[in-house]
Amino acid sequence: MSCQTEKGVDVALATKMLTHGMNKAFDTAILVSGDKDYLETVRTIKGFGLRIEIVAFRSSLANELAEESSMPVIYIDDIRSEIELVKPEPVVEELQGPEE
Repeated sequence: MSCQTEKGVDVALATKMLTHGMNKAFDTAILVSGDKDYLETVRTIKGFGLRIEIVAFRSSLANELAEESSMPVIYIDDIRSEIELVKPEPVVEELQGPEE
């Protein structure tokens, strides 16, 4: 994803969060990102009296964003084994010859 596309996604998500927050469409938003670009959005939503919980990788979490989380940050690194999709081994059916 290009940087320009990524910024477009960030802006769209921030806009949706703010719109739903202004309309009190949620009590708690869960932001799965550590990007500092969401800091002002998070602060504004908290200013509406709503809660924001942050879920992020340790290595990509901005300290300022972590400080704004309404609950302790959930680190994806810590829960990865619980949420990671494990693809099952493909089942190979035994080939049988023609029936006699």
